[in-house]
Amino acid sequence: MPVETLTFLFTDIESSTALLRRLGDGGYAQVLADHHSLIRSGLAAHGGEEVDTQGDAFFAESFDLDAAEAVCGFGDIEPVEVADLLGSLVDKSLVVAESNGGAFRYRLLETIRQFAAERLAEAGADEAAAVAAAHCEHFLSVAEAAAPHLPGPDQGTWLASLDTEQANMRRAAEHAASDPDGTSQLLRFGVALHAYWMARSRAEEELGLLAPVLERPGARTDPRLFGAALAHAALAARPVDLATALQLGNRAVEFARQLHDDRLLIESLATLCGTYYFAGEADRGLPLGEESVERARRLGDDVLLAASLAGYLLCSDLIEPTRSEQLFAEAVHQVRTSLGEEQAARAYANGMTLSLDQALDLALGRGHSA
Repeated sequence: MPVETLTFLFTDIESSTALLRRLGDGGYAQVLADHHSLIRSGLAAHGGEEVDTQGDAFFAESFDLDAAEAVCGFGDIEPVEVADLLGSLVDKSLVVAESNGGAFRYRLLETIRQFAAERLAEAGADEAAAVAAAHCEHFLSVAEAAAPHLPGPDQGTWLASLDTEQANMRRAAEHAASDPDGTSQLLRFGVALHAYWMARSRAEEELGLLAPVLERPGARTDPRLFGAALAHAALAARPVDLATALQLGNRAVEFARQLHDDRLLIESLATLCGTYYFAGEADRGLPLGEESVERARRLGDDVLLAASLAGYLLCSDLIEPTRSEQLFAEAVHQVRTSLGEEQAARAYANGMTLSLDQALDLALGRGHSA
């Protein structure tokens, strides 16, 4: 078996951060260009090859080819070139390729990641910001592609897919949260990932990201996006802080009424109804739950009706217990109609030991998922 000697050359600019601060972007860019020119001349003279991994440094944990093309394919690198470059890095053992259900995921060795991160920092604030923005936009599109499937019978597959990307999703959402111009992106993350966060018991993470952005001056630019994020934040707040949940829930209901958005109002009423139950005020929650259920029936949306029945059942069980059995049967029927027999059976079985709200939230992908 032939054996070859492979030599790696890692270069760095000493005290690069201090040098950037002293020279400014323009002066440091010239130093960086001189450095690259010197290294490339040496490589050309000795038959070497340059490997640039700085774009990959922004990924958290692993990534797939689509993500690499979206994040690294800009500037001098075309997206179609990324696959070959990534293959080259794998061949040189700078990137690890791992099979994942027929597709490959990639990850950098930690030493290579650190080196690439330094290179990205040296490239300047503009390039680092461009990479971060591309990473954020790509994983927002991944979240929004998954969102319509999370309340359906294939939710397990889609939840698992998002589990694989959870570290990248978190980094992308945190980037949007830290960007003064990222308000719309973060609200979109909140709407797209709400069912995922709730299914994976990450309500506190969701609330921590959404609550501050709801108060930004530009948060209401898209009223329906703001209203949906507000309603989701109200539900996320319930296991974290009931007072906050009630405050956000009342705001969500009022805002939905102003918008005349029936779907948003149904969701907001159902959430506030359930929150009043957990706050020990079932009498205040009952009329909200009743309105939510009646509106959902008129709309003819099985999933919304099942979600509305969840909160209404809790309050009704305390105040009008004779109706609970009938309402529960209706709720399970709605889950069976919209999600299939397996999900309905799981909701019913869990309802024997859990609260009805928890059981139905489980079936709808809004509570813990097995």
